[in-house]
Amino acid sequence: DWSSYGAVSLQVFNPDNENLNLHFRIHDQHHRDYKNVYSDRFNASFDLIPGWNHLEVSLATAEHAPKNRLMDMHHIAGMGLFVGKLTHSRTIYLDDVRLLP
Repeated sequence: DWSSYGAVSLQVFNPDNENLNLHFRIHDQHHRDYKNVYSDRFNASFDLIPGWNHLEVSLATAEHAPKNRLMDMHHIAGMGLFVGKLTHSRTIYLDDVRLLP
């Protein structure tokens, strides 16, 4: 139940000397009823610079992200981080993942 929180926050360390585009998603239990379509969840991208990166997402923004409804913040089912179309292996380190008031 994420309904009483204001944001999700995480620290991400990029040990490489090149930026990395990281995708972040949040979905609720009802997302499967909408066939898991992209427009029915929260999606954001962050350009990670070398070193530490602080990422923070407003949960009010996430709640309003689905195209045809409000996300059910009482029943968040998943959060994911992913990258796409890498030309070579990359490593990142996650730290201090938390929900904020």
